[in-house]
Amino acid sequence: MYEWLQPVILFITTRIINFLLSIDKEIMKYKSIQISPSKIEIFLQSHTDVPEVAVVGIPYILEDEHPIAFVTKVPRSKICKRKFKKLVSKNSDFNHL
Repeated sequence: MYEWLQPVILFITTRIINFLLSIDKEIMKYKSIQISPSKIEIFLQSHTDVPEVAVVGIPYILEDEHPIAFVTKVPRSKICKRKFKKLVSKNSDFNHL
């Protein structure tokens, strides 16, 4: 499961790798609300320029976990970071990245 993430992990600091090892979690907590990383992934993949996404929770002291996404864009995609953040802001508050 998630073999396609292996090359990405090589470029991430050792500190984050420890959190990515438990990527198979189906539910994470954010502000005491249980959310599904797979629902966020489905939402992000609804954009035509995003073929692959992986969402994981990064531990955060005040709010349990924060979702973080690893996104692959299609070659020659015109979506930029600002437009992608705007797309994500349409999602419910606890499903923001």
